Amino acid sequence: MTRHASIRFYSFVAIALPSKQLDLIHMISNKVEAIPDKPKSCALETIKQRYPANEWFHTYTDDTYLPETNGAGVGWFFRLFEDSLAVGENATNYDGEVSAIISYGWTVALQRDPSHVRIQGNEKADQKAKQGVESSQLEVTLTLRRAKSPIFTYIDKCSAMIQKTKSFGKSWETQVTVEPTLRHQKRAEAVACFRLTNGDDFLGVYIHPLGLAADEAFSLSGHARMNGDHLLQCTGLDEYPNDNVVSWYWEADHQMVKKPSTSIG
Repeated sequence: MTRHASIRFYSFVAIALPSKQLDLIHMISNKVEAIPDKPKSCALETIKQRYPANEWFHTYTDDTYLPETNGAGVGWFFRLFEDSLAVGENATNYDGEVSAIISYGWTVALQRDPSHVRIQGNEKADQKAKQGVESSQLEVTLTLRRAKSPIFTYIDKCSAMIQKTKSFGKSWETQVTVEPTLRHQKRAEAVACFRLTNGDDFLGVYIHPLGLAADEAFSLSGHARMNGDHLLQCTGLDEYPNDNVVSWYWEADHQMVKKPSTSIG
């Protein structure tokens, strides 16, 4: 490791961030799919080959974010020292990680290791990070980038409160209380989910007033009203994948507009 001038924590700017390698040697599958000991053995083998202990100091860093307080903490562990630090209010996991890395003013080589696979240094750093997030948070000046997070959080909470109030007791109440909620979905997906949930999903009802269907009962199959229940049985959609009812909804809408005078079933 090479030492450079120390950086004040509130800046969160790494002057000499190093080259980085994020892949692990011999790691084929991701951590979720791997058996518990596989990520650990791959991480230890990676460290041994790329950064042998006789040539490198191995310092482990970790970060923790506490949504309840909007605070973040960092921790670092080396066989000769360990410590923790509160990063400040409205900080992020990224801010915490960068602060931990540059806290002692070192230029280092980065290697991502899988967390919580019983690598001693990682576990120690995680413990110190939790101590940091529980400490008094610093008062830091918000940059424009970091200000976006609390603004978005506030708007999202207000939106959630309004939607929960308006949906209480309605057929579509689960759409705003169970993830993924409507406000977190793309508009096309949210509209389809809303209509399919509350029963307001008669496709013909929407295209008939536009002059695109002879009547509100128009459907692709010709023998049933085109609603959410009929989508999974509609012969006019047999050639399309049936694992996504939302996609089927919009495909049915597209076909009904495209062929208003043709019945396929």
